[in-house]
Amino acid sequence: MLPHDAALRTAAFTENDSQVITGTSAGTTYNWDISRSPLEADVAWIALWLQVSTGMELDADGEVRPLDSESWQQRRKRLHDLGGTPSE
Repeated sequence: MLPHDAALRTAAFTENDSQVITGTSAGTTYNWDISRSPLEADVAWIALWLQVSTGMELDADGEVRPLDSESWQQRRKRLHDLGGTPSE
């Protein structure tokens, strides 16, 4: 998948969706080229994983918003039901 050296804190796709940029709690950033090799999971699972990992979501206008506790818990349960995170 996309291994990190510390807890994932943020992620963003580039405008053309060919790369995802991630940042960790250790201050490390990664630039992942996703245009050449397919990811092992589908886009919905990856988006859900990122939402649970960061506690944030993109709203319909493309703005990053924090998830409230109930929404985060629901997404965490759904992610668990789908097989969990890469580390589980």
